[in-house]
Order: sequence, then C-alpha cells, then structure tokens
Amino acid sequence: MLPDGRPKLKGKVVSRVEGISRIEELRRALSRADASAYLVEGRVIRRVIREQFGFAKLSASIPHTESQVVDSIDVRHLTHPDELGLTTFANLPEKCLLISLPEEGELEQWPMQELLQQV
Repeated sequence: MLPDGRPKLKGKVVSRVEGISRIEELRRALSRADASAYLVEGRVIRRVIREQFGFAKLSASIPHTESQVVDSIDVRHLTHPDELGLTTFANLPEKCLLISLPEEGELEQWPMQELLQQV
C-alpha cells in the first residue's frame, strides 16, 4: 500500500480508478490528447534509433532517447504492438511519436495532469 492509500501490485502503481495501472492511465490520457503518441520503454526507442541510424548494437550512448517521431512502416518493422500498448498495428497513424515511459518513482509522486505535461 502506498502512503496515499493506493495499492501497489507487482511493481505497478494502481491509480484511484479501480484496477488501472498508472502506466495504463497515462497511456489512455496521452492517446486522448494525441492519437499518434505512444508510451514505450526506453529500450524500444533506443532500438528504433539504433536500427534507423545505424548505431552499433553495443553502442553505449544513443542520443535523443526521450522521444522520437517514427514513420509507421519503421514502427511496424522495428517494434511489436504490445510494446506500444496495442494488440495490432491495424490503426497505426502514418507518423508515430514514441515517448519514453517515466520512471516508476515519477509515476508514484506526480498527479496525472502534471505527468502529461512532463511527457
């Protein structure tokens, strides 16, 4: 249980909306704000950048990993739908904005509106 009374389940913070993780809540809010924006793990953005721009597989430093605009064809080729919170790529927009998920600690302490402003 978190200090504000929300339960913590398997490493994910659950919001006040019953049964919805903060990550899922943030994904839904972001989708309503911009249908082409997707929250993804940082490793997904690093992989996409590495493949698009030819960085060596073991590159220690990949620049601009907070967000990336990517053509849908590259998203389809370099990611899996579940990495974007989707079941399929059926309705993928022509351009996608991949945004790195906030750290777990950030999700716990920020109100949703402020998280959206940060993202």
